[in-house]
Amino acid sequence: MNQRNNDNKSNKEGEVGTPAMTLDLGYREGVEFLVSTTTDDGKDSNPHGRSLPERVALKTRNRLLRIGTWNVRTLYQAGKLNNALKEMDNMKLDLLGISDCKWTDNGTIVKDDHIMIHSGGKEHKNGVGIIMRREIARSLIGYWAISERVIMIKLQGKPFNISIIQIYAPTQDHEDEEIELLYDDVQTAIKNVKIDDILCVMGDLNAKVGKERTTDITGQYGMGTQNKRGERLIEFCQQNELIMTNTNFNQQPRK
Repeated sequence: MNQRNNDNKSNKEGEVGTPAMTLDLGYREGVEFLVSTTTDDGKDSNPHGRSLPERVALKTRNRLLRIGTWNVRTLYQAGKLNNALKEMDNMKLDLLGISDCKWTDNGTIVKDDHIMIHSGGKEHKNGVGIIMRREIARSLIGYWAISERVIMIKLQGKPFNISIIQIYAPTQDHEDEEIELLYDDVQTAIKNVKIDDILCVMGDLNAKVGKERTTDITGQYGMGTQNKRGERLIEFCQQNELIMTNTNFNQQPRK
């Protein structure tokens, strides 16, 4: 889902978002390491060792940024992360959102030319993450590990910053209260999105919005028959002035 226009009501005057975590890359004795610290949005902490060059702004005009999302079922098995990185490279993605990675706690990992930021709980269930190519990670302003179902990153762009939220929604066998808690967490993330940010919300929403066009929010290529979770998703999009971009393209049902 993408923002419709720059009239997004996020970060209203008087609202204060949660502080971001900044990711600093450095080197010490030939070993790469990561340092995460809580800081205000846009302010860099000082990494240990020799830091990489200053953050580079991504050009958001006349540049194709390839973004994908995937419910991997789990990354908590040997070789699963390597498979995800291989698929990411095969599809030439710059950034890949991950649902249901089943990793615990919050953290970062560097693998080959990729950096993954993840958010999880205390048990190996649910979990979300975002994998970036190193080139993209150099534009990272900060990230918000909201819950085991919601994570957000913000990239410095030129002329607009890019905020990306990855979601893993509860399945149909969960209570409605859990759905509302999810949307509360997403709204917490959106409070950190400024009015001129490019906003992308993606992931496994576990909802069917149907094939009928709903004003300018959905296209005619949604999946199945609209269900209650789909109604709630449309309501969320209306509230935040988002459109469901993938419903505007005719794809095979399995995709």
